[in-house]
Amino acid sequence: MRALRRPAAAAVAAVLALSACTGDAGNSGHTGSTGNTGHTGHTGHTQEPDRATAPRTSVVSGPQVVSEQLPDVATEELWLPRSVEERRLVAPGWDAAPLHAEGVFLGWSEEGASTAYIAVDIHGTVLWRAERPADGSRAWLSRTSTGRPLAVLAHDDGPGVVAVHAYDLETGEAVWGPVQSSGPLPGGGLVLQSEGQEGGQEGGQDANPAALDPDTGAVIPAPPGARLVGQHDGVLLTVQEGALHASDARSGRQSWQTQLADHGLDPAALRPGTGEQEPGLALLDADGGGGGGKVVVDLADGTVLGTAATSAGVDEATGVRVVHEGATLRGVDPAGMELWSQSVSPDVLLLGVGGVFAYVREGDTVRALNVVGGDVVEAYDPAGQGRIVVPWGFGSLGTASLIDGDRHLLATAPEEPSAP
Repeated sequence: MRALRRPAAAAVAAVLALSACTGDAGNSGHTGSTGNTGHTGHTGHTQEPDRATAPRTSVVSGPQVVSEQLPDVATEELWLPRSVEERRLVAPGWDAAPLHAEGVFLGWSEEGASTAYIAVDIHGTVLWRAERPADGSRAWLSRTSTGRPLAVLAHDDGPGVVAVHAYDLETGEAVWGPVQSSGPLPGGGLVLQSEGQEGGQEGGQDANPAALDPDTGAVIPAPPGARLVGQHDGVLLTVQEGALHASDARSGRQSWQTQLADHGLDPAALRPGTGEQEPGLALLDADGGGGGGKVVVDLADGTVLGTAATSAGVDEATGVRVVHEGATLRGVDPAGMELWSQSVSPDVLLLGVGGVFAYVREGDTVRALNVVGGDVVEAYDPAGQGRIVVPWGFGSLGTASLIDGDRHLLATAPEEPSAP
């Protein structure tokens, strides 16, 4: 399950500085002038948009079907990554990088008293939009037991109350909701947690978390003696007797367990991860969100890929996981075998992973690395010029979300040929 977020202010500042520049590009990527602030990657963002302190009115509407093709964005003044040079670009009006699943991107835009959630397909057609109050709204992507992708929207519905709705990601059709909870959803999937109960004992006597079933929205309590730390598309992650367990939310059947002490982790410190969750991975907090990095766990088998990671991403084409932890950047295949490892500066930023490339920024240089071998490849045409457009995330069929100054763009997929 993935949570929709706005890039941190420092991250936006860095990308704005980079995209405003022109310069010469060498074989290792593009070099330009940037500021001192940086992008926080995929693991450090908050779930909620930053909001002004002015009073807001409550707005809850939609989803409303749109079915409108977005116009092309002029690219003459843009310096694009090679991977999207031939793609049609559109500007959906998002204020943040979108989420993506099954050929649909979901982003948001702040519009006065409301936050508009806008779903766009890979060909640049707006499918639907919904509005929620500007204060306290957030979104996730999830999936039912039959594989149906969901957009899950939540908003504050009064003091201490959160209302949650689930919709079909492609059509906007209501699937379930509203489900009301007395506690916030801290991250790590649809995990409910009461106010003031962010820690708690390993056995869960103090924390008392629960999860929502993606099929129905029904509350799923943590198993007896266990503490819930995540729920990803119907898979419950719990801590019990010093181990991290994965089990089916409906049948209770356990799929794997990992002894946390083997990785130097304190079971009592592990908790639901805040920020975006990458497909196939669980990004958990182990320090209460104090900046100590993420615990990265492969959801397929429980392999711990990092215990203090700054960021991580998955290349959908190859399944390779790219993890940035401390002064190391490495690629791991779906079976857990390390493919490559590189020593990097601790201030290296993992911008995005997709299309068989990992895009990283070090100082004022953006580079692309092949995710299979780790070798550096040319990210931009050295003869290019204009504003540098930086890739942020990738979807199916070569689609990508991009940042051009203060705009979020979408590089679309080629149109399917018409039947003869």
